[in-house]
Amino acid sequence: MKHLAFVTKVKIPFQNIIEQLTRNFHAGWNGRTSIIGYTPNDRAAEDVMLKALKHLRDGDPDQTSPHNVTLRGFDSEGDMEAFHSLFLQSQYGSESSNLTIYNQFIAGIVFNGLSQNVNPNQKISYKIRLTNGYFYNTNDLMPPDFDNGPGYSTYTYFYSTFSAFQLVLDKTLIETLSGKQPDYKISIQAFPYPPYESTDIDDLYYIFLPQFIVLGFVFVIPLVVNGVVSEKETGIKELMKMSGLPEYLHWLGWMLNSLLILIITVTIIVVVLFVEFSSETGAVFQHSDPTLMWVVLMIYAVWATTYCFSISAFFERPTLATTCGILVWLVSFNALGFAMEESYGKDFSVGVRLLMCIFPNVAIHLALKAICIFEASEKGAKWGNIAEPLSSVDSLTLLYVILMFLASICLNMVICLYAEAIMPKKYGVRKPFYFFFQPSYWGIGRNKNNISHVNDDGPNKPGFEEGPSGLKAGVEIRKLRKEFGKSKVAVNDISMKIYEGQIFCLLGQNGLFAPTSGTALINGYDIRTDMESIRQNLGLCPQHNMLFDKLTWYGSGSQKSDLGFTFANPRGQNFGSDDSFYGRGAGYTLSMSIVHGSDENVILGTVRRHIEDAHFKSSHSNNASEISIVLPSESNTASKFPKMFAELTERQEELGIKEVGVGWTTMDEVFVRVEELSHATTESNSLDSTSVTESSRLGSQDEILSSGTKLSGLRLLLSQFIGLFMKKLFYSLRKKRLIVSQMIIPVLLTIASVVISSLMFSTSSRLPPLTVSISPYKNAITLYSSTNETIGSMYAGVVGSSAKQIDPRFNNNVSQALLEVGISDISIFRDKHIIAAEINDTHMKAMYSTIATHSSPLSMNLLTNTLLRGAAPGQGNWIETINHPFRNSFYDLFQPAEENPEFIVIISFIFGVMVPIGLILLAASFIIAPTEERLCQGKQLQMMSGVNPLLYWVSAFICDYFLMLVSICLMTACLPIFEKNKAFTNNGGAGTIFLIMAVYGLASIFFGYIFSTFARSVAGGFTFLTIVHLLTGVGLGVGSNILEDISPDGTIYKVINVIGRIFPTYGMTRGAMQYAKISSGNSRCFALTQEAKDILCSPTFVTENYYRISQECCENCADLGDGECFETTPFFQWSRDVEVDDGWFGTKIVAIPALTQDVVWLVFAAVLYFAILMLVEYDAFKLIFEKFTKEKKSYFQTTVTDNDVIEENQRVHSLVNGNEASKDAILVDNLCKAYGTFSAVSGLSFGVHHGECFGLLGVNGAGKTTTFRMLTGDETRSNGNAYMNTLSLVSGRKEFLSNIGYCPQFDGIIGVLTGKEMLCLFARLRGVSGDQVEIEAKKWLRRTGLFESGDVQCQKYSGGMKRRLSAGMACVGTQKYYCSMSPLLELIRWPAGHFGKLYLLLRTLVKLLSLLHTECEALCSRVGIMVNSEMQCVGNVQHLRNKFAQGFSLTLKLKDACLQNPAVVNDISNSVCSTFQPCTLKDYHQVTMKFQIHSQSNKWEDLYKTMEMIKDQYQEFIEEYAITQTTLEEVFLSFATKQYVNERATNANGNILNRLCSLC
Repeated sequence: MKHLAFVTKVKIPFQNIIEQLTRNFHAGWNGRTSIIGYTPNDRAAEDVMLKALKHLRDGDPDQTSPHNVTLRGFDSEGDMEAFHSLFLQSQYGSESSNLTIYNQFIAGIVFNGLSQNVNPNQKISYKIRLTNGYFYNTNDLMPPDFDNGPGYSTYTYFYSTFSAFQLVLDKTLIETLSGKQPDYKISIQAFPYPPYESTDIDDLYYIFLPQFIVLGFVFVIPLVVNGVVSEKETGIKELMKMSGLPEYLHWLGWMLNSLLILIITVTIIVVVLFVEFSSETGAVFQHSDPTLMWVVLMIYAVWATTYCFSISAFFERPTLATTCGILVWLVSFNALGFAMEESYGKDFSVGVRLLMCIFPNVAIHLALKAICIFEASEKGAKWGNIAEPLSSVDSLTLLYVILMFLASICLNMVICLYAEAIMPKKYGVRKPFYFFFQPSYWGIGRNKNNISHVNDDGPNKPGFEEGPSGLKAGVEIRKLRKEFGKSKVAVNDISMKIYEGQIFCLLGQNGLFAPTSGTALINGYDIRTDMESIRQNLGLCPQHNMLFDKLTWYGSGSQKSDLGFTFANPRGQNFGSDDSFYGRGAGYTLSMSIVHGSDENVILGTVRRHIEDAHFKSSHSNNASEISIVLPSESNTASKFPKMFAELTERQEELGIKEVGVGWTTMDEVFVRVEELSHATTESNSLDSTSVTESSRLGSQDEILSSGTKLSGLRLLLSQFIGLFMKKLFYSLRKKRLIVSQMIIPVLLTIASVVISSLMFSTSSRLPPLTVSISPYKNAITLYSSTNETIGSMYAGVVGSSAKQIDPRFNNNVSQALLEVGISDISIFRDKHIIAAEINDTHMKAMYSTIATHSSPLSMNLLTNTLLRGAAPGQGNWIETINHPFRNSFYDLFQPAEENPEFIVIISFIFGVMVPIGLILLAASFIIAPTEERLCQGKQLQMMSGVNPLLYWVSAFICDYFLMLVSICLMTACLPIFEKNKAFTNNGGAGTIFLIMAVYGLASIFFGYIFSTFARSVAGGFTFLTIVHLLTGVGLGVGSNILEDISPDGTIYKVINVIGRIFPTYGMTRGAMQYAKISSGNSRCFALTQEAKDILCSPTFVTENYYRISQECCENCADLGDGECFETTPFFQWSRDVEVDDGWFGTKIVAIPALTQDVVWLVFAAVLYFAILMLVEYDAFKLIFEKFTKEKKSYFQTTVTDNDVIEENQRVHSLVNGNEASKDAILVDNLCKAYGTFSAVSGLSFGVHHGECFGLLGVNGAGKTTTFRMLTGDETRSNGNAYMNTLSLVSGRKEFLSNIGYCPQFDGIIGVLTGKEMLCLFARLRGVSGDQVEIEAKKWLRRTGLFESGDVQCQKYSGGMKRRLSAGMACVGTQKYYCSMSPLLELIRWPAGHFGKLYLLLRTLVKLLSLLHTECEALCSRVGIMVNSEMQCVGNVQHLRNKFAQGFSLTLKLKDACLQNPAVVNDISNSVCSTFQPCTLKDYHQVTMKFQIHSQSNKWEDLYKTMEMIKDQYQEFIEEYAITQTTLEEVFLSFATKQYVNERATNANGNILNRLCSLC
């Protein structure tokens, strides 16, 4: 809105000023006598006061002042203050006072430096202390508001009679000091104000803009902190460092990642603030430079990112780090921002405020305030004025704030880098706290040739191969040792060399730790001191898949596992090439598929005639269709093979042999053999070891343990509930740091909000005295004009350097000169022009700015001092004026009890933001447990055990809600402890907020459970849910309350209110803010001091209408004023009426939602969320979606031509159609699954025989995982069925699943529970009676070799122990069927042959496995391979080898002499290739040659006979050889190449929620 120039042409002369004073003497006091006090009570002060009283009489037009004004002297200022306190009591009828009620104490004057004798250079100071209700803010020299028009605060001095007292006292003192009466008449006049256009920049923008910016950027914390800490938690960060990634590049990458998002956010904010969306309202910021705002916000974005870095450096758990990051972010801003604002320009200097910028969000608070101040002044914040002070009394500049922003960024990075280096960590090497003082840190004295000596005796034990001569050692390990604690030895003095050009494999488990002693040299650099140099040339593929889940990957899970080449053996038992391990293994394995009923012992006897030590494998069972015979390597085995194979071929039909194959010693067999030797001599120190003695009890003790009778009905439900509840309780108790922090944070935020809110109730504190002086106004300009050159010079001398005479062209018209200044530069006019003066021969006009708060007395003081110098030239006397109002004015006493006190709005905002944020973090933490269980498939295992989804979630809810209620009770208990004036507990307030929070807990927990069903990671789910709560709850909730006050009938408010109801935190925020408004409003009477109540509630108190509202708080309110009493506003109302503007029609009443609606909506939301959760659990949405997207049969057309597969399909169909499904243990009949138009599984049919182990192989996208998910109830089927004896997957799904013991791909183990607790859980879920639960758990702990580790938390188990426990969980409770997608290599490697015992023990179970190729070869009776959603082949391993054979593999190990004779190597290669045509050399590396013999027609006896001849020919150069048949892996890979890559297949398993919530 545009305004014309504001010009005050009326000057106020002396008579008018005195008239205002005497008018105040008479008005409303019914003839009471006015008392003016003074101190000290001496002759000099009395004379001055009497003369001043005479001037009052002379200036009073009615000549009545002397008759109703009384002077009273006091010995000291303290006595005057005591009298004032008594006066307030007597004035309003206090019986304790002996003062008459007809007296009024209007002012006190305090003199200093006054004496009877006048001395040169005498300075007389007087302090005017008024008692009326006018408020003087003596702390502020400039008003804190953002009104860009003329101010009106200086009029207070005129209407409060301060100007009158000042004028008569100055006139009197001039006469006293000079002995003359002033010749000039004095008047006062306000500055004119130039034309201006009002701006919308006001307190609302200043208060809420920083709040919204800070709240808007809070989402950065979960995104960045979660990502950075997750990398530390999984070891990816350390892996990247080991791959040579410099530290600065890591942080730079995260910075760019964050800024890619924030740059969009900042740009949107700038567009909203600076673009004019409506011609009527215009842009929010119309004068400032948008590029400056963009740069400031981008610097803030950089700072926010570095803040996240600094927070993440102290944590290794993403959820805890995110929680603390949000807490510090919000609490520091609200606490420091509030404190600074209350003291802005008063208690905090520029230096202090700049120093506070190092705390979170303080700098953005100051920066936005500076921009708003510049915008309000119409000059706007621009690049040209960023170095200008905000005002003449505040030297803070925007440039200072920006520089502190940059300094804070640097400080954050220093904290981050230092904490990252010294904090304890799971992976990586921790540096000493003084590391930056070490010369090596700065690159001083570091040399790869300067290596501290570590004795290396070298390994000299059986099993160690001598290193090749002539090769350089790239890695040299010297007596490397690692200890954890005092008893845990992880690495025991390992010494070895790894040579350049070699591929080295170290068996065991991987770790990233600093050595306890010893060292390793890599390319000559020591790992203890030169890791940065080492990492430049070091690459690591760890055992566990340290992969970025957001990056694409098209390989299978087994391919990921194949990347892990390094495994750590804790004792370094073997060292050598892969071929040298032949002697450490079992030797060759002879595999034969036989006719049913063949005598296996006869076959073994035939083999033993040639190989005496031949024996069956430990996992061998009778009546198998395939047998495996171990041919030990102790004797010269290969030379005996020709005769053995010749006899087996000759007697093939007689012995019932179908097919024969030979396998070489695998690395797994070598590993098992070494472990057996180790356990025979040494007791294991690791947690992974198991006592052989305990494990040997498998057959003896378990036989006497009874499994008891399984429970059913209500007893089973009760058992399941106990198991689930105990699981959740143990989980919560073990996650102490997380749960305690999540429960304490809401309490701390509640305390902070109550304490801060309580400060708002405080009445105005004692104001300090203000000495009227121009010196606080920096760079002030004082314009003046004077027709008397002498007086003008005196005025300039009094004012000082700021005095400036106006240009003669203005004809002594200062007003015109000021208007010109204002028109040309309004900021200079407002900030620097404080006072001015017009002087002629008879008159002096004291002009003052309407902006500066205390400019009026300042202008008058300088003029009167000019008069003093004129009256007493050369004396150097000075009059000093001080304003020090009495504390207990009406405003101070009664302001808290106003009808709508200002603190209500601020309290509701503080409470409505901080309390919900605390509960948000607590509610979001309840997503962690169910998400963790779902992702590791632990939840799926529990559901398969017969648990009802309703029971699963109710048990979790009871435990979570109990924790929520404990935290809410603590929060509620804090209210009466820390509140002031019963601000939050009056009229049932404590119960109200308890109910709001309790209902919110009900809704928010179920809301979080829904998110847990599709979160892709634990930390990601927590982060995403927290952001949703913050944006929809705090963001929309606060916005809704603001719009409710501004435009309650507006469309935006109504839309926000409808959308917000979907989310629980919206209702919580609105409810908390409404509660705070009502409760603080109801408590305003408690804010009155007893002194105020004594005054207000006195029957003799005569008050204006303004104070009658305060009288409503009196107990005798019915007898006072109009007889109305204060009535509290009820908390619970369905709606409340508000009055809004109705344009030309005046106003109208609009009903808006009240607190009851918010509570009811939360209850309704809780029911709705629970219903949605149950629909999700029962796959209702999937079924509905599949019903409307019914798959076409054409999607499932089969293209299989393999005879074995066709025969298997026909066999299955005949069994199903003939109702003979029970003949097989498991039948899968025409099972199909489609996602849209993509067929994931197409017409899959196979059967698993009783006692059989069936393996299913396939790459990603082949349909293997989808098949298992359908069979285990994790996915719905599109067509087909599966049968388990008489149970059907379609008609008896629950019973079908409850009979399966499932071992998932990712263990399904809850890390914080112990192994025993996990087994007890599944025993209870499967109906084992209470007294047998622990017995059953111990039985399977023994069977899996985990008895000694049963009471250790599973998260401390090794990978092998987890596999064993997972197997035990699948079998506990005596499950009939066992399905596994988990690798079982760790079971195969179980030391001392215990796996064989377990295997035989579980042989009665039917096993359906999806394993690695080596596992299938070791465990499975039959194997099926899936490609492109179909079964491509099926049969036993040897049958598949022979059917899809690609020839034979020949491996030669040469002697070291060949390294110096390449011609011999070439001759050997030519000899082999020409002998076994067609044959090709596949690989040659140092002393190892690998050939592929392509012809399948070669017989085993011929192959070995021919190779024996070649070996004899080159006996000086060939050390040993091995011939093997096509492996199952090679068969699998031949099919895998047929797998097509389909983008829909990659996303087939993803549903809509997964795609929308990929951030999780």
